[in-house]
Amino acid sequence: IISSIPRENIAIYIKAQNEKNTSLYDTLYTLNQDKYMIPASNNKLLTTSAAYLKFGGDSTLFKTNFYGQVEKGILKNLC
Repeated sequence: IISSIPRENIAIYIKAQNEKNTSLYDTLYTLNQDKYMIPASNNKLLTTSAAYLKFGGDSTLFKTNFYGQVEKGILKNLC
C-alpha cells in the first residue's frame, strides 16, 4: 500500500523510548519530519494494521495506561 503513495505525501517519525530513562528517546527513522500534515484516522488505521501484522493480536510488547475508574468492566471518568 505505502509503495503506491508518493514520498512527498508521507511524513514518518519513529522514536523509541529509553526503557531506563523514559524522558530519553532514540530516533529510529524519519521521512519528511518537518512537513506539516493533517493527522487523520486513516493514518492510525495504517499504523495499527502494521503493528498487528508484525506483532499479532496477543502481543504484550506495548503497554497503554488508562487513568480513570472501571465500573462493571467499563472504563469511566477518563482523565
